[in-house]
Amino acid sequence: MLPNEEWMTEATQAEARQAARQFAGILAATPQYEGFELAQRQLQQDTTALQAIREFQQKQRDLQMMQMWGAISQADQHELHLLYERMMDIPSVQHYVHSQEELASLCRQVAQVIGEVIGTDFVPQRSGCCG
Repeated sequence: MLPNEEWMTEATQAEARQAARQFAGILAATPQYEGFELAQRQLQQDTTALQAIREFQQKQRDLQMMQMWGAISQADQHELHLLYERMMDIPSVQHYVHSQEELASLCRQVAQVIGEVIGTDFVPQRSGCCG
């Protein structure tokens, strides 16, 4: 190891963290992120949407537990599907999901560019911000 190698690594890491902070600021100023933030605030203020989400998530958890025992009926699956449709019919939920998809698309594009620059596909294809 060269005498300055550890220092250079720390300096490089600090530079990478600074670049990440700059990127985060730029990302936060994009229409996709701003739209997502707005949709999230609107969703949090929509009590009907929040109730529909809670009901869907509760039924989903119940069915996951029942699935462990192999006890899910067609009626249970149908009820979950109806709760999902009811939740997705709410405009604030639709807006939130759409804005989340737009932001995720932007993040995937950015991840692809970063991967091309560094020569690796460092973000596997998955859901969420960067997948």
